[in-house]
Parts: sequence; structure tokens; C-alpha cells
Amino acid sequence: MRKVLVYHSLDDLPESYRALFDDDHSDADFFASLAWYQNLVSNSLSKQYRLRLYGLEQDGVARLLLPMCVRADPDASLKSGK
Repeated sequence: MRKVLVYHSLDDLPESYRALFDDDHSDADFFASLAWYQNLVSNSLSKQYRLRLYGLEQDGVARLLLPMCVRADPDASLKSGK
């Protein structure tokens, strides 16, 4: 059975998702490594935005992880009139 889970931090990811960033992938492409994503999040997201990670599991095994950037205050665009 497939299910989608939401995480709010790379530190919140269970080990099965961390395996998606294992050394085999990191050696092939640094930009697919956990270290790169950690650096990206800690050095590029302003306080207006938060990380949201959508994970796809099938039978309890992590299959896909989609990182997204979302507004910290989802109503900000409504308040500013934009």
C-alpha cells in the first residue's frame, strides 16, 4: 500500500528516507546528497519560508522524497493584498 507522509525538517526523516541519500547516490551526484540539501536549507531559506518534505512510501519503504518550500505564514499573501 502506498501512502504520502509530510515532514518539516531533514532531521525528522526516518532512516528509510535517509537511505535515499546513501553514498551510491552521493558519489554519482553531490547535488542529490543529504549534505547538499542540509546546506541548501540552512543557508538559502529566508525566515519567510519553511521546508516541507513529501515522502512516498510503499509497504513501509521510502520510495520518493519531494522537497518543497512553503510560506511560513500561509496567509501572508492575503494580508499583503497580493
